Amino acid sequence: MVNGISTALANTDLEQAFRLAHSLKSSSLAIGAYALA
Repeated sequence: MVNGISTALANTDLEQAFRLAHSLKSSSLAIGAYALA
């Protein structure tokens, strides 16, 4: 996922970069909630 963001930024595809960053944020939230449970 992080490589996808880097690739999107390198290709100046900001829409794709923002979409991937949002997905990463959502995944991190779910993992954190699971770890605390």
